[in-house]
Amino acid sequence: VCSSDLLDPVLAIRTAGRSEPLFCLHPVSGLSWSYAGLLRHIGPDRPVYGLQSPGLRLGARMAATLEEAARECAANIRAIAPSGPYHLLGWSFGGVLAHAVACLLQEDGEEVALLAMLDSYPAEAFGDFLPDEDPDTILHDVLDLIGHRVPDGADVRDAGSFLSVARAQGGLFGGMDEREVEALRMVVANNRRLLRQFVPGRFRGDLLFFTAGLGRPDGWPTARAWRSHLTGEIEDHSIPSTHDNLADPDALASIGPLVAARLLKRTSAHRKTEESRS
Repeated sequence: VCSSDLLDPVLAIRTAGRSEPLFCLHPVSGLSWSYAGLLRHIGPDRPVYGLQSPGLRLGARMAATLEEAARECAANIRAIAPSGPYHLLGWSFGGVLAHAVACLLQEDGEEVALLAMLDSYPAEAFGDFLPDEDPDTILHDVLDLIGHRVPDGADVRDAGSFLSVARAQGGLFGGMDEREVEALRMVVANNRRLLRQFVPGRFRGDLLFFTAGLGRPDGWPTARAWRSHLTGEIEDHSIPSTHDNLADPDALASIGPLVAARLLKRTSAHRKTEESRS
């Protein structure tokens, strides 16, 4: 069975450091384990936390709306860092969630110094590209997303078949039990529903964006989909990776240093402002 810490709403990826934390919002799986790959690129003086879906814990209720999920994340963030500036990053579903959290923090009068997204788009940007989801493929999709190769002809529809593939190939997911896998399936289904129903607000600030440059269908959304949901500039970097592989080491080797440089720039600017006030 997975350690309860690995399924908690806040995943402490690194707690050491005196700089303002980087908060990473979970993708559609509800899990933030993949953000651990950022540690080798983010300076050792900066804590890194992953925000995860509360629904991963057995018996826990899931958010009814994406705004509710964002409020839960914002509360967990403020329990760690009661005041800003805040630094937020999200991949796919997590980018939409990070944007929603950023808007909520600003409504509370807090500063959001960094909003970064890894190939994330609001549902409205997809149009006809957002097909109806097949509930029978959810666990197969999760295995693909976390880098497990599903054998040809394998029918991954239930927790037992999911664990058979995961355990054969090693890794943390093989340590889950069937009840935890079922909770994971329900979280993915719920997060897909939340995304479809959500219309983002307007964030006052800039966006650091990373586009998955490989495997993009013609007409797929671009970072410009956020133009009406931001007041600032969009800095877009194309990464030689597919969407599902953006948390792989090769992709993070391009993404991580750019995020680290922006964090240092924002933190340095904030410190100079504070020093001038004192």
